Amino acid sequence: TALLMSVHTFRVTGIFVFVIYGLSVGVLPATFAYSAGVGDFLIAIAAIPLAYLLIRRIRFSRGLAIIWNGFGLLDFALAYTLGTDPKAAATMLSFPWVIIPVGLVPIFVTIHGIILYRLINNNRKTLHIVKP
Repeated sequence: TALLMSVHTFRVTGIFVFVIYGLSVGVLPATFAYSAGVGDFLIAIAAIPLAYLLIRRIRFSRGLAIIWNGFGLLDFALAYTLGTDPKAAATMLSFPWVIIPVGLVPIFVTIHGIILYRLINNNRKTLHIVKP
């Protein structure tokens, strides 16, 4: 589970893709770019510390990881909702941007689902918890 959480660090690129590039070039509306970019960035920077806490079995780490997971899924839902803006939709449905909503987002949502399943079932083996 901690390893799967760590995969979300790749989402740090969202701030560069959406905010720094998409907004500066003018192909994305500000509300969409900031929401998607900053949301991805925050989820990414929280992934490693939360994975570490989970591995070390720090108190409340499982609950924090579930909350983090919820925010990660909420970020995608918000991005898809804001992506209905005509300017955002036109950009996100053109190549190479379409790779994000059609390829990367489903992969990360699936990973979130696996993490959530493992956290809810609270299995020592699936959480990769080190015995003290």
